[in-house]
Amino acid sequence: MCGKELPQLEEFMEFTFRQKVNIIVYNNYAEFKQSNVGIGVEWQNTGGVTKLVGNKLLVYFDGDHANLRRQIRQGIARVMLETLLFGEDIGEFAGNAVLIDFPNWFTDGFIAYAAENWNPQLDDQLKSTLNSGRYNTFNQLTFDKPLLAGQAFWYYVESKYGKDAVPYLMYITRINRGLKKGFEQVLHMKPKAAQADFMMWWRKRFQEDGRRRRQVTRGTGVISRKWANVAKRTITASPLTRKTPW
Repeated sequence: MCGKELPQLEEFMEFTFRQKVNIIVYNNYAEFKQSNVGIGVEWQNTGGVTKLVGNKLLVYFDGDHANLRRQIRQGIARVMLETLLFGEDIGEFAGNAVLIDFPNWFTDGFIAYAAENWNPQLDDQLKSTLNSGRYNTFNQLTFDKPLLAGQAFWYYVESKYGKDAVPYLMYITRINRGLKKGFEQVLHMKPKAAQADFMMWWRKRFQEDGRRRRQVTRGTGVISRKWANVAKRTITASPLTRKTPW
Protein backbone atom coordinates (compact mmCIF):
# COMPACT_ATOMS: atom_id res chain seq x y z
CA MET A 1 0.00 0.00 0.00
CA CYS A 2 2.75 2.46 0.98
CA GLY A 3 4.61 1.89 -2.28
CA LYS A 4 1.54 3.14 -4.13
CA GLU A 5 0.75 6.08 -1.82
CA LEU A 6 4.23 7.60 -1.60
CA PRO A 7 4.65 8.50 -5.30
CA GLN A 8 1.21 10.15 -5.29
CA LEU A 9 2.06 12.24 -2.23
CA GLU A 10 5.46 13.14 -3.67
CA GLU A 11 3.76 14.37 -6.84
CA PHE A 12 1.19 16.34 -4.83
CA MET A 13 3.84 18.05 -2.68
CA GLU A 14 6.45 18.22 -5.46
CA PHE A 15 8.97 16.75 -3.05
CA THR A 16 11.06 13.55 -3.09
CA PHE A 17 10.86 11.84 0.29
CA ARG A 18 13.96 9.97 1.47
CA GLN A 19 13.19 9.29 5.11
CA LYS A 20 12.28 5.85 6.42
CA VAL A 21 8.98 5.54 8.28
CA ASN A 22 8.07 2.36 10.15
CA ILE A 23 4.33 1.72 10.01
CA ILE A 24 2.78 -0.30 12.84
CA VAL A 25 -0.72 -1.57 12.11
CA TYR A 26 -2.91 -2.69 15.02
CA ASN A 27 -5.69 -5.22 14.58
CA ASN A 28 -8.34 -2.90 16.00
CA TYR A 29 -8.87 0.48 17.65
CA ALA A 30 -8.77 -0.96 21.20
CA GLU A 31 -5.26 -2.36 20.67
CA PHE A 32 -4.23 0.92 19.09
CA LYS A 33 -5.41 2.89 22.14
CA GLN A 34 -3.68 0.49 24.56
CA SER A 35 -0.34 0.60 22.74
CA ASN A 36 2.65 1.44 24.92
CA VAL A 37 4.62 2.76 21.95
CA GLY A 38 5.46 6.36 22.64
CA ILE A 39 4.74 6.30 26.38
CA GLY A 40 6.81 9.04 27.95
CA VAL A 41 7.31 10.65 24.55
CA GLU A 42 5.26 13.50 23.18
CA TRP A 43 3.52 12.04 20.14
CA GLN A 44 1.79 13.94 17.40
CA ASN A 45 -1.76 13.68 16.20
CA THR A 46 -1.89 13.87 12.40
CA GLY A 47 -5.25 15.58 12.24
CA GLY A 48 -7.21 12.35 12.62
CA VAL A 49 -6.40 9.68 15.20
CA THR A 50 -3.12 8.51 13.67
CA LYS A 51 -0.16 8.58 16.07
CA LEU A 52 3.29 9.63 14.93
CA VAL A 53 6.10 8.79 17.38
CA GLY A 54 9.51 9.65 15.99
CA ASN A 55 9.79 7.64 12.78
CA LYS A 56 6.98 5.26 13.81
CA LEU A 57 3.54 5.70 12.33
CA LEU A 58 0.82 3.98 14.36
CA VAL A 59 -2.43 3.09 12.61
CA TYR A 60 -5.24 0.60 13.15
CA PHE A 61 -7.45 -1.53 10.91
CA ASP A 62 -11.19 -1.50 11.62
CA GLY A 63 -12.20 -3.51 8.57
CA ASP A 64 -12.37 -0.39 6.41
CA HIS A 65 -9.51 -0.32 3.91
CA ALA A 66 -10.33 3.27 2.94
CA ASN A 67 -9.87 4.39 6.55
CA LEU A 68 -6.56 2.53 6.82
CA ARG A 69 -5.37 4.16 3.59
CA ARG A 70 -6.39 7.58 4.87
CA GLN A 71 -4.49 7.08 8.13
CA ILE A 72 -1.33 6.02 6.29
CA ARG A 73 -1.54 8.91 3.83
CA GLN A 74 -2.10 11.40 6.66
CA GLY A 75 0.92 10.10 8.56
CA ILE A 76 3.25 10.12 5.56
CA ALA A 77 2.00 13.56 4.52
CA ARG A 78 2.69 14.86 8.03
CA VAL A 79 6.29 13.60 7.97
CA MET A 80 6.84 14.97 4.47
CA LEU A 81 5.45 18.40 5.32
CA GLU A 82 7.47 18.70 8.52
CA THR A 83 10.60 17.70 6.63
CA LEU A 84 9.82 20.40 4.06
CA LEU A 85 9.16 23.02 6.71
CA PHE A 86 11.78 22.22 9.33
CA GLY A 87 14.38 19.95 7.74
CA GLU A 88 15.60 16.47 8.65
CA ASP A 89 18.37 17.33 11.09
CA ILE A 90 17.29 17.71 14.76
CA GLY A 91 19.14 21.00 15.18
CA GLU A 92 17.74 22.36 11.94
CA PHE A 93 14.28 21.18 12.94
CA ALA A 94 14.41 22.96 16.30
CA GLY A 95 15.71 26.19 14.78
CA ASN A 96 13.14 26.33 12.01
CA ALA A 97 10.31 25.37 14.37
CA VAL A 98 10.95 28.61 16.26
CA LEU A 99 10.99 30.71 13.09
CA ILE A 100 8.07 29.06 11.28
CA ASP A 101 4.77 29.22 13.10
CA PHE A 102 1.90 28.47 10.74
CA PRO A 103 -1.65 28.17 12.11
CA ASN A 104 -2.89 24.61 12.60
CA TRP A 105 -5.72 25.01 10.11
CA PHE A 106 -3.15 25.81 7.41
CA THR A 107 -0.81 22.86 7.99
CA ASP A 108 -3.31 20.24 9.23
CA GLY A 109 -5.69 21.21 6.43
CA PHE A 110 -2.89 20.72 3.91
CA ILE A 111 -2.11 17.27 5.32
CA ALA A 112 -5.78 16.26 5.27
CA TYR A 113 -6.13 17.55 1.71
CA ALA A 114 -3.05 15.62 0.62
CA ALA A 115 -4.49 12.48 2.21
CA GLU A 116 -7.98 12.53 0.71
CA ASN A 117 -8.59 15.80 -1.16
CA TRP A 118 -12.32 16.58 -0.83
CA ASN A 119 -15.48 14.47 -0.87
CA PRO A 120 -19.31 14.79 -0.72
CA GLN A 121 -19.37 14.01 3.02
CA LEU A 122 -17.02 16.90 3.80
CA ASP A 123 -19.01 19.09 1.43
CA ASP A 124 -22.24 18.35 3.33
CA GLN A 125 -20.50 18.87 6.66
CA LEU A 126 -19.19 22.29 5.66
CA LYS A 127 -22.54 23.26 4.15
CA SER A 128 -24.46 22.47 7.33
CA THR A 129 -21.79 24.22 9.38
CA LEU A 130 -21.98 27.45 7.38
CA ASN A 131 -25.78 27.31 7.18
CA SER A 132 -26.02 26.99 10.97
CA GLY A 133 -25.54 30.76 11.28
CA ARG A 134 -22.87 30.35 13.95
CA TYR A 135 -19.89 31.13 11.72
CA ASN A 136 -19.78 34.55 10.14
CA THR A 137 -16.01 34.83 9.84
CA PHE A 138 -13.14 32.57 8.89
CA ASN A 139 -11.58 32.98 12.34
CA GLN A 140 -14.75 31.70 14.00
CA LEU A 141 -14.74 28.68 11.72
CA THR A 142 -11.05 27.86 12.26
CA PHE A 143 -11.35 28.28 16.03
CA ASP A 144 -14.12 25.70 16.29
CA LYS A 145 -13.38 23.43 13.30
CA PRO A 146 -9.75 23.98 12.24
CA LEU A 147 -9.34 20.73 10.31
CA LEU A 148 -12.54 21.10 8.29
CA ALA A 149 -11.81 24.77 7.61
CA GLY A 150 -8.23 24.03 6.60
CA GLN A 151 -9.12 21.19 4.25
CA ALA A 152 -11.88 23.33 2.71
CA PHE A 153 -9.38 26.17 2.28
CA TRP A 154 -7.02 24.05 0.17
CA TYR A 155 -9.95 22.83 -1.92
CA TYR A 156 -10.89 26.47 -2.46
CA VAL A 157 -7.31 27.25 -3.55
CA GLU A 158 -7.25 24.41 -6.09
CA SER A 159 -10.74 25.13 -7.40
CA LYS A 160 -10.14 28.84 -7.87
CA TYR A 161 -6.44 29.02 -8.79
CA GLY A 162 -5.65 25.58 -10.22
CA LYS A 163 -4.01 22.39 -9.00
CA ASP A 164 -0.46 23.77 -9.14
CA ALA A 165 -1.41 26.61 -6.79
CA VAL A 166 -1.66 24.21 -3.83
CA PRO A 167 2.03 23.14 -3.58
CA TYR A 168 3.13 26.56 -4.85
CA LEU A 169 1.32 28.39 -2.04
CA MET A 170 2.88 26.07 0.54
CA TYR A 171 6.31 26.59 -1.06
CA ILE A 172 6.11 30.40 -1.10
CA THR A 173 4.82 30.59 2.48
CA ARG A 174 7.56 28.19 3.59
CA ILE A 175 10.49 30.06 2.07
CA ASN A 176 9.12 33.36 3.40
CA ARG A 177 8.26 31.81 6.78
CA GLY A 178 4.83 33.40 6.89
CA LEU A 179 1.46 33.51 5.18
CA LYS A 180 1.54 37.12 3.95
CA LYS A 181 4.00 36.80 1.04
CA GLY A 182 2.57 33.50 -0.11
CA PHE A 183 -1.00 34.76 -0.15
CA GLU A 184 -0.06 37.95 -1.96
CA GLN A 185 2.04 36.18 -4.59
CA VAL A 186 -0.18 33.17 -5.26
CA LEU A 187 -3.70 34.33 -4.34
CA HIS A 188 -3.06 38.03 -5.08
CA MET A 189 -4.65 38.95 -1.76
CA LYS A 190 -3.57 39.53 1.81
CA PRO A 191 -4.48 36.74 4.25
CA LYS A 192 -7.52 38.53 5.73
CA ALA A 193 -8.90 39.34 2.28
CA ALA A 194 -8.34 35.74 1.13
CA GLN A 195 -10.11 34.40 4.22
CA ALA A 196 -13.09 36.66 3.58
CA ASP A 197 -13.10 35.58 -0.08
CA PHE A 198 -13.02 31.95 1.05
CA MET A 199 -16.21 32.45 3.06
CA MET A 200 -17.95 34.24 0.18
CA TRP A 201 -16.79 31.63 -2.34
CA TRP A 202 -18.21 28.73 -0.32
CA ARG A 203 -21.48 30.51 0.48
CA LYS A 204 -21.99 31.35 -3.19
CA ARG A 205 -21.17 27.78 -4.18
CA PHE A 206 -23.75 26.36 -1.77
CA GLN A 207 -26.38 28.92 -2.86
CA GLU A 208 -25.86 28.01 -6.52
CA ASP A 209 -25.99 24.33 -5.64
CA GLY A 210 -29.29 24.86 -3.82
CA ARG A 211 -30.68 26.82 -6.77
CA ARG A 212 -29.76 24.02 -9.19
CA ARG A 213 -31.39 21.44 -6.94
CA ARG A 214 -34.62 23.45 -6.81
CA GLN A 215 -34.63 23.85 -10.59
CA VAL A 216 -34.15 20.12 -11.05
CA THR A 217 -36.93 19.40 -8.57
CA ARG A 218 -39.33 21.80 -10.32
CA GLY A 219 -38.35 20.38 -13.69
CA THR A 220 -38.97 16.86 -12.46
CA GLY A 221 -42.40 17.89 -11.19
CA VAL A 222 -43.34 19.38 -14.56
CA ILE A 223 -42.13 16.31 -16.41
CA SER A 224 -43.98 14.03 -14.00
CA ARG A 225 -47.27 15.89 -14.52
CA LYS A 226 -46.71 15.87 -18.28
CA TRP A 227 -46.15 12.13 -18.39
CA ALA A 228 -49.02 11.54 -15.98
CA ASN A 229 -51.38 13.29 -18.42
CA VAL A 230 -49.95 11.30 -21.31
CA ALA A 231 -50.41 8.08 -19.38
CA LYS A 232 -53.99 9.07 -18.48
CA ARG A 233 -54.84 9.69 -22.12
CA THR A 234 -53.15 6.45 -23.13
CA ILE A 235 -55.12 4.21 -20.79
CA THR A 236 -58.52 5.79 -21.59
CA ALA A 237 -60.50 3.02 -23.26
CA SER A 238 -61.79 3.65 -26.80
CA PRO A 239 -65.16 2.42 -28.09
CA LEU A 240 -63.37 -0.22 -30.17
CA THR A 241 -61.68 -1.56 -27.07
CA ARG A 242 -64.97 -1.97 -25.26
CA LYS A 243 -66.40 -3.93 -28.20
CA THR A 244 -63.52 -6.36 -28.19
CA PRO A 245 -64.95 -9.81 -27.31
CA TRP A 246 -63.28 -11.74 -24.43
